[in-house]
Amino acid sequence: MMGLLSKGLRQVAGIMAAVIIFVAYAWIYLFLFVFIPIWWPIDRYWPRGGRERTALECVTDFPDDQIEDGRKIVQPGGRAVACAVSDLLKDAGMITSIPELDYEHGWEFDVAQDGRKYWLLVTDQADTMLIQTKDISPLWRLSGRKAHYVRFLNDLHRLLSQDKRFRFVNWCE
Repeated sequence: MMGLLSKGLRQVAGIMAAVIIFVAYAWIYLFLFVFIPIWWPIDRYWPRGGRERTALECVTDFPDDQIEDGRKIVQPGGRAVACAVSDLLKDAGMITSIPELDYEHGWEFDVAQDGRKYWLLVTDQADTMLIQTKDISPLWRLSGRKAHYVRFLNDLHRLLSQDKRFRFVNWCE
């Protein structure tokens, strides 16, 4: 069949085939090395090395601020603790959002430090408070992500340990 096509048509067909192959390889590369690592955080499922601890447990002197209507909990406790943690981080130079109610788990808010964004959830467990954290930085694949997160966790632990309102500040598994 190639003998029936003119030389010009064969050149155009060859160039088109090369362009199609190039575009296909470009899309494969984009999906394998750009889109999939952003959409599917493989580090969460296949951790390399040791995992950092991401939750703190502590005892506080704050009054119980849980609101109940008979036997039903209208608003879970921990709002005062979440606001205090937010204020501690803000006083340390971080940018924090106002704690918002997560009806099933407690109070959540975001914290930004050095261009990285972290999520915190404060849960009242009757006799203790649980503070969970997560790195939610949009560009989490960039180098230094873990080092920044570990530094944030260490700062959070240090700030809570130095504040007299928080006692027995320990890491949770």
